[in-house]
Amino acid sequence: MLEHSKRPLQEKDHKILDHYRLLSIGDIDFPKKYTILIGNIAGGIFVGFFFEKGNFHDWIWLAFAACVLGAFLLGFGIDLFQVKKRRAEKVKAAAEYWDSIVSIGVVHSIKANASRAIRIDDHQSDTLWFLQVSKNQILCVWDYWIEGAKEEVEVDWIPSKPLICLTISWSGKTLSPLRPKRKFKAGERQPEQCEILEGTLDEIDELIRSKKSNKKNPKRKIQNETSEGISKLSKDLESIGFYKNLSQNWDRTLQLDFLTKYWAFGTRCKYITAEGIAEADVRFRNVYDWYSAVGRGFEADPERLAEGGVGDLLDFLRPALKAEGWELGLVENLYDAEGYRIRIDDHVMVLWVKGEEAKSWDLTLIRIVDWIQQGLEKAGSKEQIYLLGDGHDSTLILLTPAMLQMISESGLFPRQDLPVPIRR
Repeated sequence: MLEHSKRPLQEKDHKILDHYRLLSIGDIDFPKKYTILIGNIAGGIFVGFFFEKGNFHDWIWLAFAACVLGAFLLGFGIDLFQVKKRRAEKVKAAAEYWDSIVSIGVVHSIKANASRAIRIDDHQSDTLWFLQVSKNQILCVWDYWIEGAKEEVEVDWIPSKPLICLTISWSGKTLSPLRPKRKFKAGERQPEQCEILEGTLDEIDELIRSKKSNKKNPKRKIQNETSEGISKLSKDLESIGFYKNLSQNWDRTLQLDFLTKYWAFGTRCKYITAEGIAEADVRFRNVYDWYSAVGRGFEADPERLAEGGVGDLLDFLRPALKAEGWELGLVENLYDAEGYRIRIDDHVMVLWVKGEEAKSWDLTLIRIVDWIQQGLEKAGSKEQIYLLGDGHDSTLILLTPAMLQMISESGLFPRQDLPVPIRR
């Protein structure tokens, strides 16, 4: 069952949009740039004058102290002015955008009863549920917060570009996914919120596969030296097993284009279909996507991990760990007021406990990585866990030391794109 309706914007919708408006403005850090600069200059002059003149009258001391304080306040005033100016600019930009959203004045609502579900995550920790809502219709619902899709779902949104989702409500029995959750692969299209696909979940892989464009892209010049380096790196990496987690239907050619000052990785993929071989050009937005596409990159946002996301991480790691000879057991999240633990078969691992909330992000990441590394060593694997990025952009990278050395010494990657050991 699938119902689509419209209604006017209501007070509850305005409250949600006001919240979004505040989030878009965000917090503005106080830089203290001029406060420190002018204060240090004035303080340096004062100290220098003191050592040069030696003892002097109290009134001179007080006069210089007043000058230093005045200089400090002057710098503080300049910094405060700049902060207020930046905030005013962000408030103005937010008003222009969100006022245009409010002016639409209409909320679309969709209600559906689903019989089956499949979960696929993107590489920014968002979850897309594909719901079979009729014999030949699939409803796509993006929801970061829900761990399991349920039979009934209702979504309210404003038809802007991009679409603004107001609320998502789930009810009824939890649906058992048709297959284990996975990440979107390079070359797969990510549907929009509440997009409806024609077909069944049995053919979802085919439905979201990007079609090869007939348009010819302008050729970009690649420096010969760099091109040769890329080709050599790709062959050298394949010789030591870098691509062993990659589907056999993929061509292992790694290409690199220069787009002004940005780097873009690409490859050509070959898919085996009922009609034969279909090809698609793929462009990775960054090095994170490249590692993920070859089965060696795993999103590890510390906040999400500490708030119950370790089970998802281990599920995504499961195929790679199996390739190393480690059959991971059933994972169960135990997240409550006392802290966060996970149970794997009969073993319970503590990630953080009550009283460690302030350090839960770091503790969860370090403890789960240590546990994974110990498991790899017991399985006799040479693979190690490295970290790429930081904060919400953190990604765990699975490499052997030889692979990391080869990538680092290639000279093709800037320092910020090189995985590093996790600091403890």
